[in-house]
Amino acid sequence: MRTPYAGPARRALPDYFDSLAELAAWARTPRPPVDNVAAPPRPPSLVNLRLNEPEPRRGRVLVCHDFKGGYVEKDDERSYTFEHFQFIDTFVYFSHHRVTCPPAGWTRAAHAAGTAILGTLIFEWDAGKLDILELVMSGVADFQLGGTVSTKYADLLVELTRERGFDGWLFNVEVALGAAGSAASAKEHAAAVLTWLAYFSASLKAAVPHAQVLWYDAVTTDGKLAWQNGVTEANLPFLQACDGVFCNYWWRPEQLAKTAALVASRAPGREQDVYFGIDVFGRGTYGGGGFESWRAMHAVQEAPARFSTALFAPGWTVEAESLQHSLTSSIAHARWRRDDDYLWRCAEASPSAKIETERLERERLLQRGVMRARHLAAATAPGHSAIPLAFRSPSPPDFDYYAALPPLPGSSVRPAERHLALYCGVPRPTPCPGFAFSTNFSSGAGHNFFVRGEKVYGGEDTVTSTKGWTDVALTSIQPLPLRPESLLIMEYSEDDAWECERSLQISTRSGASVTRIELELFKLAFPSMLHDLDLELQVVWKSAQAWSAQSGPSLVLTGRSRETEATDSADVGRGWSLSTFQTRYRADQVATEALVSIALPDGFTSLFVGAVAIRPSGTPTLIADRVKYSVDEGVLQWDHSLHVQPAVAHCPMRNDSLAHVVHVFTTGKGGAEVYLGSTLER
Repeated sequence: MRTPYAGPARRALPDYFDSLAELAAWARTPRPPVDNVAAPPRPPSLVNLRLNEPEPRRGRVLVCHDFKGGYVEKDDERSYTFEHFQFIDTFVYFSHHRVTCPPAGWTRAAHAAGTAILGTLIFEWDAGKLDILELVMSGVADFQLGGTVSTKYADLLVELTRERGFDGWLFNVEVALGAAGSAASAKEHAAAVLTWLAYFSASLKAAVPHAQVLWYDAVTTDGKLAWQNGVTEANLPFLQACDGVFCNYWWRPEQLAKTAALVASRAPGREQDVYFGIDVFGRGTYGGGGFESWRAMHAVQEAPARFSTALFAPGWTVEAESLQHSLTSSIAHARWRRDDDYLWRCAEASPSAKIETERLERERLLQRGVMRARHLAAATAPGHSAIPLAFRSPSPPDFDYYAALPPLPGSSVRPAERHLALYCGVPRPTPCPGFAFSTNFSSGAGHNFFVRGEKVYGGEDTVTSTKGWTDVALTSIQPLPLRPESLLIMEYSEDDAWECERSLQISTRSGASVTRIELELFKLAFPSMLHDLDLELQVVWKSAQAWSAQSGPSLVLTGRSRETEATDSADVGRGWSLSTFQTRYRADQVATEALVSIALPDGFTSLFVGAVAIRPSGTPTLIADRVKYSVDEGVLQWDHSLHVQPAVAHCPMRNDSLAHVVHVFTTGKGGAEVYLGSTLER
């Protein structure tokens, strides 16, 4: 997050390359060592950790974001961000550039939740035809089936993956193969691509053991551009050469059944490596897409094999013309959020739900009419029969365009279960490799920005201001969804926050009477350890109710911890309180799951939670030291030092954030502080 007062941003690492030649040229350019790491890797010991979960009935869940072509985030505008990482296994950053690397902020946000994030390697249109030849032929005079295949770009992509710290690639070839337009050439080219794919997958795993390469279902082994919408004999070898296949989204239940039979016989045990695509925009997706996208996920889970699903473009809630949403102001963002929550968590339906239901019905009627017209055209075609049309029997039956449509798939599912999160399964515990966890509930974008409860950036009118910011790296872990029967309401407030753009507001439903209750907020994954460990739990909160330090809300850690004890509660300004608790976590030789809850006192009605943090007791504070600013480069640098005492007053870096965010200020005219921006401390 940077404000205009910070000046222009330094040129960052290129996130994408429009051709393989650009990638090769960049690889030849010397780079400073500081540029070689863009984001921290996922904690290797906690990759894809799902603890205490019974044998799942579902496969994996992948989200391919494809929002407005990618790379649209700006410092001074609020953009779409993704808040559901704990529900999914893999996130693909997608664009139509040849080589797409996930921006560092997206990689950080995904890894904080333990989610894998992939880049995209795509070949499409005429330029793609040339580059897919270059991919396997670079430095090789020609190729034949079984001949030499160049590994130049495979090696460059492996190094790029390692440097940027992400977790693999979606390989998308959407052009017909072949150099001379002949069927033989196309088949030879497909064989070379298959060989390249196998080499790339193996080489990537040698450098990044948990990495994965997924193949998009578009090209077949004979080099034709022919979407299979499942696994068939024509694309099975690509599944066998890499970590999985992302199937095109025009499948129907019969493709699920055929794929199950083929994979069981030819690639047993690989069912979860088959991702059936679901386009949230619809465009031929089973069930219609949009708010009905859950129907396709339901169908995949009802299939005879445990397949995975791949959701394409959930940013539909922003981009769909029928919804007419924007993120330009807080009030516009609130309207969008209502629809996005309805898609993911089956929140209360908005007027958009009815609009989309009516639109989908019109589309289904039109599709049925088109199919009817095609059947009639075929039946009455001169070549269909030698009998003159007037004497053909039986005549086509009457057709009622407005007759009732058959029920949509999944129509027997209860309304409370009609949302995406349910079919994603149990949220994955957040990995805490150092027994440290923190969140300020940020979505990584906003219209205002708060530091210690004070608004330091944003318009005067919180509701209508179009001022904004986006910094996906600041995305925090979000709380667990409420159970449908809960007496509580949990929503975000952007009118008041402790840090970043929002706080979590917890309140009782109208007419509900609540005695002391524990609300589950987060699931955490702790590593194994040989000795007991004392942990410190902290929560920043605000309430209009008059609570003392002893009677206010408290944090509870369940799992292998003992009883939590309150140790301190302090007024930290602007109506916010900081409460601190201690507990001892018992040793365990295997990774364990812990549950963080907030205990709400008797008579509770409403509460704002600004931040939550857990860390080993006695952890020294990291503060900024030896601050240096280069005017020529526009770069602010500092070292980290360990201090038990707070940072000295003259230091321009504030690092008392529970969520490990450093806030940068400078001194303006008259000695007033001017906010420059915020960044993560690491």
